[in-house]
Amino acid sequence: MSLFQLLGTTDWGVVGKHLKTKYVENIAEKARRDRAQRRDAFYDGGGDLELENLVDTAFKDPLTKELRKDLVAYAKWNNLTFALVKQKSTVYSMPAARRVKTDDEKFQRFLDMLQMDDAMREVNRRVTLHEDVLLMYRVRDTPRGRRPVVDVISPANFWAIHKPATATKTADRTLLVGFIIDQRSTETKGVDPAFRVWTDDETFLMDTECRVIVGSVEPWSLGRMPAVLATTRLPATKPALLADH
Repeated sequence: MSLFQLLGTTDWGVVGKHLKTKYVENIAEKARRDRAQRRDAFYDGGGDLELENLVDTAFKDPLTKELRKDLVAYAKWNNLTFALVKQKSTVYSMPAARRVKTDDEKFQRFLDMLQMDDAMREVNRRVTLHEDVLLMYRVRDTPRGRRPVVDVISPANFWAIHKPATATKTADRTLLVGFIIDQRSTETKGVDPAFRVWTDDETFLMDTECRVIVGSVEPWSLGRMPAVLATTRLPATKPALLADH
Protein backbone atom coordinates (compact mmCIF):
# COMPACT_ATOMS: atom_id res chain seq x y z
CA MET A 1 0.00 0.00 0.00
CA SER A 2 1.33 3.46 -0.94
CA LEU A 3 1.93 6.20 1.61
CA PHE A 4 -0.77 8.22 -0.17
CA GLN A 5 -3.32 5.55 0.71
CA LEU A 6 -2.04 5.05 4.24
CA LEU A 7 -2.13 8.78 5.02
CA GLY A 8 -5.37 9.43 3.14
CA THR A 9 -3.87 12.20 0.98
CA THR A 10 -2.81 13.02 -2.57
CA ASP A 11 -0.37 15.73 -1.47
CA TRP A 12 3.33 14.82 -1.48
CA GLY A 13 3.89 17.69 0.93
CA VAL A 14 1.81 15.84 3.53
CA VAL A 15 3.85 12.67 2.95
CA GLY A 16 7.17 14.49 3.38
CA LYS A 17 5.98 16.31 6.48
CA HIS A 18 4.81 13.05 8.05
CA LEU A 19 8.15 11.34 7.43
CA LYS A 20 10.05 14.36 8.74
CA THR A 21 8.12 14.84 11.97
CA LYS A 22 7.52 11.18 12.83
CA TYR A 23 10.95 9.84 11.85
CA VAL A 24 13.82 12.00 10.56
CA GLU A 25 13.37 14.91 13.00
CA ASN A 26 11.65 12.96 15.79
CA ILE A 27 13.53 13.41 19.09
CA ALA A 28 13.12 9.79 20.18
CA GLU A 29 14.28 8.55 16.78
CA LYS A 30 17.35 10.82 16.93
CA ALA A 31 18.24 9.35 20.32
CA ARG A 32 17.77 5.80 18.99
CA ARG A 33 20.05 6.48 16.04
CA ASP A 34 22.69 8.14 18.26
CA ARG A 35 22.83 5.02 20.44
CA ALA A 36 23.13 2.80 17.38
CA GLN A 37 25.93 5.00 16.01
CA ARG A 38 27.85 4.65 19.27
CA ARG A 39 27.51 0.86 19.18
CA ASP A 40 28.75 0.81 15.58
CA ALA A 41 31.69 3.04 16.53
CA PHE A 42 32.81 0.74 19.37
CA TYR A 43 32.29 -2.38 17.27
CA ASP A 44 34.30 -0.93 14.36
CA GLY A 45 37.23 0.16 16.53
CA GLY A 46 36.19 3.78 17.00
CA GLY A 47 34.47 5.58 19.83
CA ASP A 48 37.45 7.71 20.84
CA LEU A 49 35.31 10.69 21.80
CA GLU A 50 32.97 8.53 23.88
CA LEU A 51 35.92 7.04 25.77
CA GLU A 52 37.38 10.49 26.40
CA ASN A 53 34.02 11.66 27.76
CA LEU A 54 34.00 8.60 30.03
CA VAL A 55 37.46 9.56 31.33
CA ASP A 56 36.20 13.07 32.07
CA THR A 57 33.29 11.62 34.02
CA ALA A 58 35.32 9.04 35.97
CA PHE A 59 38.31 11.16 36.96
CA LYS A 60 38.77 14.61 38.50
CA ASP A 61 42.54 15.11 38.48
CA PRO A 62 43.66 16.88 35.25
CA LEU A 63 46.91 14.91 35.00
CA THR A 64 45.11 11.60 35.45
CA LYS A 65 42.64 12.59 32.73
CA GLU A 66 45.45 13.52 30.37
CA LEU A 67 47.33 10.27 30.95
CA ARG A 68 44.19 8.17 30.54
CA LYS A 69 43.23 9.97 27.33
CA ASP A 70 46.71 9.33 25.92
CA LEU A 71 45.91 5.60 26.11
CA VAL A 72 42.52 5.78 24.37
CA ALA A 73 43.98 5.25 20.89
CA TYR A 74 45.52 1.96 22.10
CA ALA A 75 43.01 0.78 24.71
CA LYS A 76 40.07 0.85 22.30
CA TRP A 77 41.52 -2.12 20.42
CA ASN A 78 41.05 -4.26 23.55
CA ASN A 79 37.46 -4.23 22.40
CA LEU A 80 35.02 -6.22 24.55
CA THR A 81 32.07 -5.20 22.35
CA PHE A 82 33.64 -6.73 19.24
CA ALA A 83 34.84 -9.85 21.10
CA LEU A 84 31.44 -10.55 22.69
CA VAL A 85 29.53 -9.98 19.45
CA LYS A 86 31.86 -12.28 17.54
CA GLN A 87 31.60 -15.03 20.18
CA LYS A 88 27.79 -14.87 20.29
CA SER A 89 27.36 -14.75 16.51
CA THR A 90 27.91 -18.39 15.61
CA VAL A 91 25.07 -19.01 13.14
CA TYR A 92 27.42 -18.59 10.15
CA SER A 93 30.56 -20.13 11.63
CA MET A 94 30.21 -22.56 8.70
CA PRO A 95 28.86 -21.71 5.22
CA ALA A 96 25.16 -22.40 4.78
CA ALA A 97 23.89 -24.78 2.09
CA ARG A 98 21.44 -23.00 -0.24
CA ARG A 99 19.81 -24.93 -3.07
CA VAL A 100 17.06 -24.56 -5.67
CA LYS A 101 15.42 -27.40 -7.59
CA THR A 102 15.97 -25.93 -11.06
CA ASP A 103 19.25 -24.57 -12.45
CA ASP A 104 21.06 -24.82 -9.13
CA GLU A 105 24.44 -24.24 -10.80
CA LYS A 106 23.37 -20.81 -11.99
CA PHE A 107 21.94 -20.07 -8.55
CA GLN A 108 25.26 -20.97 -6.90
CA ARG A 109 27.12 -18.62 -9.24
CA PHE A 110 24.66 -15.88 -8.31
CA LEU A 111 25.27 -16.50 -4.60
CA ASP A 112 29.02 -16.31 -5.20
CA MET A 113 28.59 -12.95 -6.95
CA LEU A 114 26.56 -11.72 -3.99
CA GLN A 115 29.13 -13.06 -1.50
CA MET A 116 26.09 -14.25 0.38
CA ASP A 117 27.93 -16.12 3.14
CA ASP A 118 29.96 -13.02 4.01
CA ALA A 119 26.86 -10.84 3.93
CA MET A 120 24.87 -13.18 6.18
CA ARG A 121 27.77 -13.53 8.61
CA GLU A 122 27.76 -9.74 8.93
CA VAL A 123 23.97 -9.77 9.38
CA ASN A 124 24.41 -12.28 12.21
CA ARG A 125 26.96 -10.04 13.96
CA ARG A 126 25.08 -6.77 13.48
CA VAL A 127 21.83 -8.32 14.71
CA THR A 128 23.69 -9.48 17.82
CA LEU A 129 24.99 -5.93 18.25
CA HIS A 130 21.77 -4.02 17.54
CA GLU A 131 18.90 -6.55 17.60
CA ASP A 132 17.75 -5.19 14.19
CA VAL A 133 19.40 -4.60 10.80
CA LEU A 134 18.16 -4.00 7.28
CA LEU A 135 19.24 -6.49 4.61
CA MET A 136 18.79 -4.91 1.17
CA TYR A 137 19.40 -6.11 -2.38
CA ARG A 138 20.50 -3.74 -5.13
CA VAL A 139 22.46 -3.64 -8.39
CA ARG A 140 25.46 -1.33 -8.66
CA ASP A 141 27.69 -0.17 -11.51
CA THR A 142 31.28 -1.40 -11.32
CA PRO A 143 34.27 -1.18 -13.72
CA ARG A 144 33.30 -4.72 -14.84
CA GLY A 145 29.69 -3.88 -15.45
CA ARG A 146 26.55 -4.11 -13.32
CA ARG A 147 26.79 -6.44 -10.34
CA PRO A 148 24.32 -7.48 -7.62
CA VAL A 149 25.14 -6.69 -4.01
CA VAL A 150 23.51 -7.19 -0.61
CA ASP A 151 23.81 -4.24 1.76
CA VAL A 152 23.74 -4.77 5.53
CA ILE A 153 22.41 -1.48 6.91
CA SER A 154 22.76 -0.49 10.55
CA PRO A 155 19.71 0.94 12.38
CA ALA A 156 21.84 4.06 12.71
CA ASN A 157 21.26 4.61 8.98
CA PHE A 158 17.57 3.87 8.43
CA TRP A 159 14.10 4.41 9.85
CA ALA A 160 11.38 1.74 9.82
CA ILE A 161 8.00 3.26 8.87
CA HIS A 162 5.03 1.80 10.73
CA LYS A 163 1.37 1.98 9.75
CA PRO A 164 0.18 5.50 10.62
CA ALA A 165 -2.98 6.50 12.44
CA THR A 166 -6.06 7.43 10.41
CA ALA A 167 -9.30 9.18 11.26
CA THR A 168 -10.85 5.85 12.29
CA LYS A 169 -7.88 3.70 13.39
CA THR A 170 -4.92 4.09 15.71
CA ALA A 171 -1.34 3.67 14.52
CA ASP A 172 0.14 0.18 14.45
CA ARG A 173 3.76 0.60 15.57
CA THR A 174 4.57 -3.05 14.87
CA LEU A 175 3.34 -3.21 11.25
CA LEU A 176 6.10 -2.40 8.75
CA VAL A 177 4.99 -0.37 5.70
CA GLY A 178 8.28 1.14 4.50
CA PHE A 179 11.85 2.28 5.08
CA ILE A 180 13.70 5.58 4.92
CA ILE A 181 17.36 5.10 3.98
CA ASP A 182 19.78 7.84 5.05
CA GLN A 183 21.92 8.48 1.95
CA ARG A 184 23.98 11.24 3.55
CA SER A 185 27.62 10.79 4.47
CA THR A 186 30.28 13.03 5.97
CA GLU A 187 31.16 14.10 2.42
CA THR A 188 27.58 14.81 1.32
CA LYS A 189 25.98 16.54 4.32
CA GLY A 190 23.58 19.18 3.03
CA VAL A 191 23.59 17.71 -0.49
CA ASP A 192 20.38 16.48 -2.16
CA PRO A 193 18.95 13.92 -2.46
CA ALA A 194 19.41 13.03 1.21
CA PHE A 195 16.93 10.17 1.69
CA ARG A 196 15.51 7.23 -0.26
CA VAL A 197 12.07 5.88 0.72
CA TRP A 198 10.78 2.41 -0.12
CA THR A 199 7.32 0.93 0.31
CA ASP A 200 5.80 -2.17 -1.28
CA ASP A 201 4.31 -0.03 -4.06
CA GLU A 202 6.74 2.83 -4.65
CA THR A 203 10.15 4.39 -4.16
CA PHE A 204 11.15 8.05 -4.13
CA LEU A 205 13.80 10.50 -2.97
CA MET A 206 13.60 13.35 -0.46
CA ASP A 207 15.81 16.40 -0.05
CA THR A 208 17.54 17.46 3.17
CA GLU A 209 14.29 19.07 4.39
CA CYS A 210 12.34 15.85 3.70
CA ARG A 211 10.51 17.37 0.75
CA VAL A 212 9.57 14.66 -1.71
CA ILE A 213 11.37 15.07 -5.04
CA VAL A 214 8.28 14.43 -7.14
CA GLY A 215 10.23 13.64 -10.31
CA SER A 216 11.92 10.75 -8.51
CA VAL A 217 8.70 8.90 -7.66
CA GLU A 218 8.62 5.46 -9.29
CA PRO A 219 6.05 2.68 -8.95
CA TRP A 220 7.50 -0.57 -7.59
CA SER A 221 5.74 -3.28 -9.54
CA LEU A 222 7.06 -6.29 -7.60
CA GLY A 223 4.70 -5.45 -4.74
CA ARG A 224 7.32 -6.03 -2.07
CA MET A 225 10.22 -3.91 -0.84
CA PRO A 226 13.70 -5.11 -1.93
CA ALA A 227 14.71 -5.32 1.73
CA VAL A 228 14.16 -7.48 4.79
CA LEU A 229 14.14 -6.32 8.40
CA ALA A 230 16.27 -8.91 10.18
CA THR A 231 15.59 -9.00 13.92
CA THR A 232 16.05 -11.21 16.94
CA ARG A 233 12.46 -10.56 18.06
CA LEU A 234 9.20 -10.59 16.17
CA PRO A 235 7.83 -7.04 15.78
CA ALA A 236 4.62 -7.97 17.60
CA THR A 237 6.64 -8.93 20.71
CA LYS A 238 8.03 -5.43 21.26
CA PRO A 239 6.42 -1.98 21.31
CA ALA A 240 8.02 -0.76 18.07
CA LEU A 241 9.64 -2.10 14.94
CA LEU A 242 13.18 -1.18 16.01
CA ALA A 243 14.77 -1.82 19.39
CA ASP A 244 15.21 1.32 21.47
CA HIS A 245 18.26 0.66 23.63
